[in-house]
Amino acid sequence: MITEYSHNQIIALCQQSKVGKKLPTALYVHVSAIASLSPQLQESDRQARSLLPEKSKFTIIKFNYEQPKISYLFYPDFDIDPRPALHHSIQVELKAQTVKQRDYHNSPNPPILHRKETFVNIVLSGAKTLPQRRSSE
Repeated sequence: MITEYSHNQIIALCQQSKVGKKLPTALYVHVSAIASLSPQLQESDRQARSLLPEKSKFTIIKFNYEQPKISYLFYPDFDIDPRPALHHSIQVELKAQTVKQRDYHNSPNPPILHRKETFVNIVLSGAKTLPQRRSSE
């Protein structure tokens, strides 16, 4: 059963989050930082994940501010590439309980993740060291 939090409550919790990358329309969080989110955001993530296809892979979770949606973004080279390309995304519409998938791995120009270090909770990442950006980048 899906527990419904008000969308405004989810937005407020996202904006108060101490982890992840906050943009004007969404909060992006690396999977390693989920435990650092508020209990309500963790519950929204759990509910959305229950609708994902079996064995879905993802690296980043996107909490959308404009609509009650959570997207699961898979960057297979996140740990080794300073600017990894998006392989695929899965978008869960929480109210309708629908799932949409998009595949980018054959795209000539897939979306690229910039400033990936802002998505990770550094305290939780422990020994993981992200590649450093060169000053010329």
